[in-house]
Amino acid sequence: GRITAQKAVTYYFAYEDLQNVYVLPSTFIFPHLLIDWTADSLVLPLAVDIPGLPCSEAPPEDLLRQFKALGDATRLRILKLLWQGPHCTKQLAPILGISEAAVSKQLKLLSEAGLAGAERKGNYLFYTSHKEAFGRLIVLQRQYLEQ
Repeated sequence: GRITAQKAVTYYFAYEDLQNVYVLPSTFIFPHLLIDWTADSLVLPLAVDIPGLPCSEAPPEDLLRQFKALGDATRLRILKLLWQGPHCTKQLAPILGISEAAVSKQLKLLSEAGLAGAERKGNYLFYTSHKEAFGRLIVLQRQYLEQ
């Protein structure tokens, strides 16, 4: 009785609410596949290969960047602390037993990977984890492995 579409989150669409369902072919992969809907219509992408079009077997750069960011014990400890709430480098350094400069370097890598972000409060940058990025990471990983 429903259509399920997974992107960064899982979407559910009841059949009885839809008058039209459009499936459009696309050569792009996540995160470029777009789902669109109105009150009574749903537009879904269908990933297709075009013969003769060069296809790269290399993993997507954003997936590699996120795995590299997660492949370090200090960065994982930082993410665990950020998961619990915002922290600045001044707070993180003594907990981790490293300098503020070293914390800042690790936070830069996490931010570039889209796993953390910062917000200025007064003289300090407070970092938080981008929890929604972890859901997208699972989807991106599955799409790469299954393509």
